[in-house]
Amino acid sequence: GLISTVLRLASGSDSVSFWIYNTSLNVLEWKRGRWHLVHLNLWDHLPPAWRTF
Repeated sequence: GLISTVLRLASGSDSVSFWIYNTSLNVLEWKRGRWHLVHLNLWDHLPPAWRTF
């Protein structure tokens, strides 16, 4: 998907894979000339009953 592709591009490698949850929050920051993955699959904003993979 789009988010996984963006994360692979930010990592600079096609050898990594990401499993992204539905409606999860994923945060990348650009700091000190590099990408930093701050949050991956954060879903605290959803009630437990609404969380799906």
